[in-house]
Amino acid sequence: GIWSGEDGAHLHTLEGHTEYVVCLAVGLDGTVYSGSGDYTIRVWTQGGWGGPRLVRILEGHTDSVLSLALSNEVKMYSASMDTTIRVWSTVDGSHIGTLEGHTANVFVVVVAADGTVYTGSK
Repeated sequence: GIWSGEDGAHLHTLEGHTEYVVCLAVGLDGTVYSGSGDYTIRVWTQGGWGGPRLVRILEGHTDSVLSLALSNEVKMYSASMDTTIRVWSTVDGSHIGTLEGHTANVFVVVVAADGTVYTGSK
């Protein structure tokens, strides 16, 4: 859900995932990215009067998406229980690449200001 930071009022509910939502990221332009146990990432934009609207679904992971991180507003990284980190374009949602090397669930991905990508796994 989306809540007011001022008074705690519930503003909107983002519906569409078929499993639990595990992680969220929000771009400077207000775009919301949600990662889920349904193996997908959904991308929502500010929709004006009707509230946020779904603009695309990013598919490619073969297990739950556990963490999301934005990099310079042009890339998004997604960490998954499938042991990979996928790299996506925030411009058109295309898959740019996959970071591989973990042998267990990747629980977290963070991008530093200099663009270095940090990940955490078992």
